[in-house]
Amino acid sequence: MLFHPLPLGLLRNDRSILTTNEWTLLSNFLHAFEERIPSMRIQNSLNELSSLPPKLRLKPSELVSLVHDLYSSIVPLIESTPDFHYLPIHGRQVLI
Repeated sequence: MLFHPLPLGLLRNDRSILTTNEWTLLSNFLHAFEERIPSMRIQNSLNELSSLPPKLRLKPSELVSLVHDLYSSIVPLIESTPDFHYLPIHGRQVLI
């Protein structure tokens, strides 16, 4: 008798603690994030950083600047997205 593999059901073992409403809020926030994040500015910073010689790439000031750009772009999004404030605290922490 041949073994027939069963199709993989990705949601079959889903153990999410989020409610349907929380999933909707999370989805709305992520959609807003994708629309507003200044990805070109961050990509340009990464390109500039990667074009530097290895010794300069690892300078803490360059990395701090890149992380600062990333976080400073997220703050206006959080402030302007009411759905973010309705997520559970753990969900907010994970997103940040």
